[in-house]
Amino acid sequence: MGALIAYTVKAGLMLLVGYFAYKLLLADENQPGFNRFVLLAIYCFSLVLPLFDWPAIGAAVPGNISIGRLESSISAVGDLGSASFGWILLAVWIYIVGAIVAFVASALAFARLWAVLLGAERSSAGPYTLALVKNKALAPFSWLKYIAMTRDDIESCGSLVIAHESAHLRSLHWVDLLVAQIVCIVFWYNPASWLMRDELRCVHEYQADEKVLASGIEARQYQILLIKKAVGRKMPSLANSLNHSKLKKRITMMCNSKTSKLRRLRALAVVPALGVALSVVNIPAVASTVSSLGNSPATVSTGKSSEKSVAPQAEPAAQNSGVLPSFPGGEGQLYKFMMENIHYPAEAVKSGAQGRVVVQFEVESDGSLGNITVIQSVSPELDAEAIATIKKMPKWIPATIDGKAVKSTMSIPITFKSK
Repeated sequence: MGALIAYTVKAGLMLLVGYFAYKLLLADENQPGFNRFVLLAIYCFSLVLPLFDWPAIGAAVPGNISIGRLESSISAVGDLGSASFGWILLAVWIYIVGAIVAFVASALAFARLWAVLLGAERSSAGPYTLALVKNKALAPFSWLKYIAMTRDDIESCGSLVIAHESAHLRSLHWVDLLVAQIVCIVFWYNPASWLMRDELRCVHEYQADEKVLASGIEARQYQILLIKKAVGRKMPSLANSLNHSKLKKRITMMCNSKTSKLRRLRALAVVPALGVALSVVNIPAVASTVSSLGNSPATVSTGKSSEKSVAPQAEPAAQNSGVLPSFPGGEGQLYKFMMENIHYPAEAVKSGAQGRVVVQFEVESDGSLGNITVIQSVSPELDAEAIATIKKMPKWIPATIDGKAVKSTMSIPITFKSK
């Protein structure tokens, strides 16, 4: 779960930066189809790129070598009691509760939507199904293959409503909204997830309006319909509703001329914006903080001679606390040390050996390093270079529990890439 939270922090930052770049450069342009593509691309890049292990800024060393994020655990023997669950465990529980609330709210919205459709009188409307709902206050909406409206709507403006809602269904807008809703559940604490969903919904309406007018329907007649339906009850965000978006802006967008294709080049600015966001989360200090969310809180063994690790308990949290080991001067100094001391072995360069070596070692209670081993091997030359570099390190600041220095275990991933 901690790894999921760490992922949402990194992806959420990219989502937020992408949203603001879009809002600043493209949101007011009359090009709904292109804007929809850009929004979906922001979703794609923001959600996929953080899944990969990118080299941290400042961690690159000569010879195409990069240092990954640290992993650590504390395992102490002795009657030390329970360690504090810490802010990481608290963050995990807050995230879980928030995600459950967001999921339940979405499930209720889905149930309400489905209940309306099940209670409607259904008939064929070409490739789609027309659902005549009983609630006269409900605004027309579409979802999956259904176009829902009241009997009064079908009698007064049925052709216009069907033209609008079928435009949503042909464009598969409901798929976009389903993805956006899942993002809102996973990233519930990030305002970017909700803002992106609202922006996507607006673009859907602009795109549907554009398709309706392109079909030959008179603009004034259609705009009057929108004004009349602006006061109806909206369906949940899972569906496209005729009155979801801001009416004034929709009408203004209909009256504006199409945006020049040359101006679409502004979308290219979104790419470096996302790159900057990805770079920020890979700055060593930031990466260390974020990656700490992905690690379980320090584990402590209780009992006089037990070697079994148990998860820290919440009680008595006020009296106990655990501090992980650290390199003298912090993680920034660690990366600097690695850059200055590690080298790509000539034999490995000649043979083309490359890959990710993970070295594990123990930090004793006095800060000295011992039991240095390779837990993920690539080649004898690269393994040996990684071990030799760890052996050159000065004493670390040891881990502590309740102020008492204890033995701990660290692991450092080192990636070698041949030119």
